[in-house]
Amino acid sequence: MSSPQPDFADCADEPIRVPGAIQPHGWLVATRADGRIAAFSENWGALAPARDAASVVRLLTDPLAALAPALPEPSKGDGPAAIGTCTVAGRTLDTTAHRVGDLT
Repeated sequence: MSSPQPDFADCADEPIRVPGAIQPHGWLVATRADGRIAAFSENWGALAPARDAASVVRLLTDPLAALAPALPEPSKGDGPAAIGTCTVAGRTLDTTAHRVGDLT
């Protein structure tokens, strides 16, 4: 007896992305063209000493500056590109980057 084949058209209705949600193993930072931080996911606060926005910005400034040469070109609309690793608060993180409008 064989199993019924799934109707792949139903996959389009599956909620695979929830706006505003970051997977537990992920961290998000959005930077402007000049390198300033525009936004970041709430879970960065767990690594910041004071757990406030200013502390998170201080925590991320040097690692982001080190990654800047590897960022994708502003005109590219390609998907995320692996850009290496960075260390934040003693944790080594694999990083990917991608541009959306003026943000990386």
